[in-house]
Amino acid sequence: MGKEDQSAFRCWKCGEEIHVVGAQAGYPVGCPHCQAWAVVPEELFRPLNGAIITGEEGGAGGSALAVLSLMFGVLSWLPVGFFFSPVAIILGAIAESRGSTLGGWGIILGIIGLLLLIVWVIVGYLLFQAFNSAFNL
Repeated sequence: MGKEDQSAFRCWKCGEEIHVVGAQAGYPVGCPHCQAWAVVPEELFRPLNGAIITGEEGGAGGSALAVLSLMFGVLSWLPVGFFFSPVAIILGAIAESRGSTLGGWGIILGIIGLLLLIVWVIVGYLLFQAFNSAFNL
């Protein structure tokens, strides 16, 4: 573990320093002084490019989740893609919480997929009504 993978922040309750490592970013830790729980700020380990330094190879895994979120977001635009919208939104939110900026795009695509679902339902209903009136059913 390098020195760049270590940092400290102040406890919200007692104000004492809590020393942490990059792998703890975004997770709760106990204050060694007052035993209060605090979430380690991810900003402590986020360099200018926005990636979180975790000390582990492969980072925090947000990029892979973001790509999956984008894929499910695009699939949610299909007429039967309403199954994919919630998955795209959830994966995008997780990816974004892990520091990936692409996660937000997955969320947006998933929401557009849900809106398209409403359009597909309305179009289907109108076609059904037109078919019934054309054939007097």
